[in-house]
Amino acid sequence: MLVPHSEASETAMAVTWGAVQTLGGWGYSREFPVEQWMRDAKLEEIEEGTSDIMRLIISRRL
Repeated sequence: MLVPHSEASETAMAVTWGAVQTLGGWGYSREFPVEQWMRDAKLEEIEEGTSDIMRLIISRRL
């Protein structure tokens, strides 16, 4: 169960980071929803633990 969730949070962060980079300075503006999406993705990543810790937990279960 940890693998799909870890991949989902990493993908969400990567996609939103790309969107912010594409928009440049406007990506950080609260006028665009991309800024909120990136904050939400980062919070999800932090809530579930860092990717390195998730990988460690998964590797121990194998």
